[in-house]
Amino acid sequence: SIVMASDCAGVGSAAEAVTHLYENASLEFISEIDDFTRDVLISELKSMKVEPKTVRGDVHERPPSEDKQVDLYIAGFPCQPFSNAGQRKGTQDDRHLWPEMLRVIREVSPSFVVGENVRGLLNWAGPNGEPNMVFNQVCADLEAEGYEVSPIILPACGKNAPHRRDRIWF
Repeated sequence: SIVMASDCAGVGSAAEAVTHLYENASLEFISEIDDFTRDVLISELKSMKVEPKTVRGDVHERPPSEDKQVDLYIAGFPCQPFSNAGQRKGTQDDRHLWPEMLRVIREVSPSFVVGENVRGLLNWAGPNGEPNMVFNQVCADLEAEGYEVSPIILPACGKNAPHRRDRIWF
């Protein structure tokens, strides 16, 4: 069995994948700020017989004392700040939540971390033009916390989606 938790969970694809790998997977907490997406997520998790013990809208609402140790922390931190389809404000965007994800990782101390974002994270240059600034920061932060980091790019079409949509997985 495995105890997982997920922030910025989206529709729960990563959590769903874990339930296929571990028969007795349980979900300690999730957060998803978008009301409609959160409702879809909860419905999907119930259909998989994996109900989170705690559901929050905003990742900032988590009092750390409420969360137990988890084996796997999954965070699809928002891609809008880095997406080629957006304004690419990067770290200046209010939706840049990597620092918040790192706070949770430090407080919860999961055995494993899975992060996900758009390919645009690779070529976003910081305010001073530093290439790969956030990508390198995510890797450095995780390594500083004692994790081995092996990022990989996976296209959605690799799972038969009708579009390419490359994603970085940490």
